[in-house]
Amino acid sequence: MPPLNYSTALREGRLEEYEAGREVKRLAFEERRVGRVEEHIRELKRDHLEIFNVVKENIIHVPYYETKDEQDRFLNSIADTHIGAGMLRMQDKWNKDYRIPLILPKFSNFPNITIPEQQWLAMFGLVIDITAQTIGATRKPDAFKRIEQAKTEIGTGFKRGQAYQPAVTEEVIVDAPQEITLDSIVSGITQAVTVQEAAAEPLASAILPAPTLSQETRKIIDDWSTKKIIVPNWFANNNINWVLQGKISEEEFIAGYTNLLNTGVITIPTAPTPPPPPPPPPIDTSTSLTMISQKWDYFDIVDGRAKGQITFRATSDFNPYYYGKELVNYMQLVNNQGLTIVLKPNVLRFTQTETDETIQYDEGVGDLKSLKVESYVWTHDNQPMSSLYKFPIYDGKPPGTGTGELARTDFLAKIGGVLAGSIAIALLLPKRIGK
Repeated sequence: MPPLNYSTALREGRLEEYEAGREVKRLAFEERRVGRVEEHIRELKRDHLEIFNVVKENIIHVPYYETKDEQDRFLNSIADTHIGAGMLRMQDKWNKDYRIPLILPKFSNFPNITIPEQQWLAMFGLVIDITAQTIGATRKPDAFKRIEQAKTEIGTGFKRGQAYQPAVTEEVIVDAPQEITLDSIVSGITQAVTVQEAAAEPLASAILPAPTLSQETRKIIDDWSTKKIIVPNWFANNNINWVLQGKISEEEFIAGYTNLLNTGVITIPTAPTPPPPPPPPPIDTSTSLTMISQKWDYFDIVDGRAKGQITFRATSDFNPYYYGKELVNYMQLVNNQGLTIVLKPNVLRFTQTETDETIQYDEGVGDLKSLKVESYVWTHDNQPMSSLYKFPIYDGKPPGTGTGELARTDFLAKIGGVLAGSIAIALLLPKRIGK
């Protein structure tokens, strides 16, 4: 929404709102006067310490106009003089629409201007000529140099009508540049530049930050020169040049930069967000009955104990996912009636370089003389890794060389023979009698 001007307020019956807005601006403007003085004292100490040490006692005791109204009364009282008219013109241009304040000392014996009062003006880069007829702007060191030269050659402050040949300095005896406005420095909204200036290439590109600038200000200028921040051309042409030339304080420069950054006028480029990485492929945890082969090395029954060894090998079908993971071999001994009398789990672990594992067994089986060995490999979550491997074992014989029948003691064998013979006689006898 554009700012409310007088004609609009008058037409819409909003004069009270208009005056309230002007009062808010006026109060804010008066606060800036005090802050600007303090900032310029700090900058003089930081940037020109040798000058500050000489003039500090004079400057800090110079009274100044803390409000624009008070300063206006003084300027109006001398408006009929050449210097008074010049000061009014400068103030009008600097203060128009409550922009950068022109802050004057309270001259103790005007038009004579004391050395402390000259030093106060020099702190803002202002000089008054030897005849006290014109006021202009120059670099701060040059302003202080002129005061020292005048003091040495004349021995007093400026005196009206006294002959003086000023030192050759690049001084502009004109009012302060109109485009240095608080709006252009702080708000970034109302710019006192033409369309052509705004579209021009930044003129500050050839200017490096002065070594006396604060680290924060130097970083802003460095970031602009290396394109770490994107600023409008008018900001580079005006604000950066002004702070480098001392036409605005660093406090004003940083305040303007911060406001423009917060409102999106100055931006920080960001690298495009890379696309998200593709999702990782699903982990293959499949198993099969051909991943592990088994082969007995030896196995028999000795003194009532089943003793043997089986070698397990990871085949070419082995899923690499299971390298280094624990697998379980279940070995069970089964009697002739199909009952499991021993079930023994054992841990297997294969690696890419160690694909063979051997397990030795030693299990008590009592007086059994023959058994069946059954072996298989599973994962911990009961997924098969091998087929069922089974073979018979005997007392005193290699595996697989007997009939696979359960061996019996001599007593049981004899009883079995008698019973078999009796049954056969009983079956044949009736047939023979019948005949």
